[in-house]
Amino acid sequence: MQDLLQQDIAAIRERFDTAFYLKRYPDVGAAGIDPIEHYCRDGWREFRDPAMDFSTQYYLRANPDVAQSGVNPYAHFILQGEAEGRKAMAPLVETDEERTARLRLEHEKSVIAEAFNAEFYVQRYEDIAQLGVDPLDHYCRDGWREGRDPNDRFSTAYYLYAHPDVEAAGINPFWHYIMTGESEGRACMPENDDWMAIPEDPRAAAERALVAEHFDADFYLLHYPQVAEAGVDPVDHYLKFGAAEGHDPSPDFSTRYYLEMNPDLAGSGVNPFWHYLSSGKAEGRDPRHPGGYRVEELIALEPLERNVKRWRRKMAPRKLLDGEALVAAILGDAEGAELIFSLGHDQYRQVSGGVQLCIQREETLAVEAGGIYLNLHPWQPLPRLAHAEEDPDPVMVLVRNGTEIGKARMSDLIAATGALRTRIAGTKVVVHHLLGHLPEQVAELIAAAGERACWLWLHDFFSICPSYTLQRNTVSYCGAPDVSSNACTLCRFGVERAAHLARMKRFFDAVQVHVLSPSEVTAELWQARSGLRAASLEVVPHMALRWSKRAEPLPEDKTPITIGFLGTPAPHKGWNVFARLVRSLAASPTYRFVYLGQREMPISGVEHVDVHVTADTPDAMIDAVRQAGVDLVLHWASWPETFSLSTYEAFAGGAYVLTNPISGNVAATVARLKRGAILEDEAALHDFVTGAKGAKLVEKLRRERAEKAVKHTLSGMGFEVWGRKKKGRKA
Repeated sequence: MQDLLQQDIAAIRERFDTAFYLKRYPDVGAAGIDPIEHYCRDGWREFRDPAMDFSTQYYLRANPDVAQSGVNPYAHFILQGEAEGRKAMAPLVETDEERTARLRLEHEKSVIAEAFNAEFYVQRYEDIAQLGVDPLDHYCRDGWREGRDPNDRFSTAYYLYAHPDVEAAGINPFWHYIMTGESEGRACMPENDDWMAIPEDPRAAAERALVAEHFDADFYLLHYPQVAEAGVDPVDHYLKFGAAEGHDPSPDFSTRYYLEMNPDLAGSGVNPFWHYLSSGKAEGRDPRHPGGYRVEELIALEPLERNVKRWRRKMAPRKLLDGEALVAAILGDAEGAELIFSLGHDQYRQVSGGVQLCIQREETLAVEAGGIYLNLHPWQPLPRLAHAEEDPDPVMVLVRNGTEIGKARMSDLIAATGALRTRIAGTKVVVHHLLGHLPEQVAELIAAAGERACWLWLHDFFSICPSYTLQRNTVSYCGAPDVSSNACTLCRFGVERAAHLARMKRFFDAVQVHVLSPSEVTAELWQARSGLRAASLEVVPHMALRWSKRAEPLPEDKTPITIGFLGTPAPHKGWNVFARLVRSLAASPTYRFVYLGQREMPISGVEHVDVHVTADTPDAMIDAVRQAGVDLVLHWASWPETFSLSTYEAFAGGAYVLTNPISGNVAATVARLKRGAILEDEAALHDFVTGAKGAKLVEKLRRERAEKAVKHTLSGMGFEVWGRKKKGRKA
């Protein structure tokens, strides 16, 4: 068997496209498997393609003798099939069927264009706006099949439900309504909200009851907001439309995966979730990919530049500030004040997060000191640095002392900065994030201010890699390997990282960069892996904690153990781990689960406490943790957190923290303060929470919480450094 494998590898080696294979199938790279060996051993059986000009699936279907022989199709093609005139791919010439479909689509669009409301469509369906696709084209290709509405006077789902002949014909319902339905007097909107009710017959009722028992309505409505907007029952929607559209009924079941892995269900009309619950589970069929969310994310992963293309806005801003108007807008009535440029990546007054809170905190201190705090963030957000060849002069959004004052080209800002030098007391430049910026222009801004220095915060590791959490292919911590290593080459950020690091080095060479790290563990990692030479490096924590004895002890707490999750429910923060813990323990009266943050809840079994931390309400999360009686906060970071305000907010609110060894300053702080537990993996977490150790830790916490109160002090951010002459340690 091994000899045959080596023969196949030798046969295809010269024509196998390694770069193509790794780009199309990132799970192979993430697993560290040799690509050509993977294709010869397993890849061709999974219908993966070895090169852009060879389709494994087509070759096997077009040549049943090859498929029946069980030989490697690419090796067969190279050694024999090509000489015999066999085709490597399906013909590229448009077939009659394809031409008919294209002409039909063009006709549908021309018929419904006038009645279609594009503005309504992108406002209701935010994912379409983010994709940047043509709304009319999307509706005609996919939107009506997904139950989306073309305007506020036509219900796609209802029209198909009310007129089964249209649904059976498989045609665009809005096109049908305009062409014939309206003149026939067909209804296009429901009269009440119970139109989705499925007729009661014993078999349908039994199927619905089984699905409903395991159906997660909160999850469904959050992930498919058009269902919530239609006001229909989510279970009925899934049974009638959702399964056919590939919707998932719960976080534990993938409709598309189940249908793909079980071709015996294709065309049967059997609901896949009902099949799994009634027989598939007992037969050992998998409800979703056994590799878990990481593999699923890898399968769905798109190249970085395609991601950039999706982010790009289609229209330019209408009005930009320049010249004297820009100078006047920045200066206001603060002639002679100090000007602080603050570079970030988003509108920190609207977006909630640790970086955003740090900027707000610094802004508050600057205003209190009588200064001008001018935040610059890119009008065009990007998941990497800006590229000069795309736009050599990006537009910045300007926020002055908390109020947005307009937008301007970076070159005009640089010119305005030079013009302001004689009218202000001095200038400082603080870099909180460079996502979407041109560092070359940032260096020009610093020079125009008459400075050679700036301060750069290590809120994450963007100065080391565009994957600012140092996660290879966004799913696993990489440790920032050498840019030329295979580990870096296999990552979706690898190509960009080489240029990224070179640009960062040039920035550090052009400017005296004083690096501010919120924790010791972050400073050590940055020094070891960045390869950048800073003018100085200083540790400035964002919060300090102090415990003191209460005058009167609190009464004994006998409530269920409360486990919380704070902030953004993202995988790199451990949300998936929290969700699995909830699903395994939510039915137990011993535990209570709470989510504290702004996002809508994507799972059931969890209480949601809406919390938004701002400079005006800096203690909102701490107060919420305390009021909710949270005992344990789960912060299962999959990267080395640089500080983690939520960890300190948990401590300040009277909770302990559960984390893992790679969580950076989270684990370091838990170990230093001895307030929580560091657990090796998810199995250890589950055993700890459900076992005697977890119960004893909560008992210890509650005794301490009853006897001691905790006080916290927020950092002075950059002002802690600027307000004294002490230099940071040399990098």
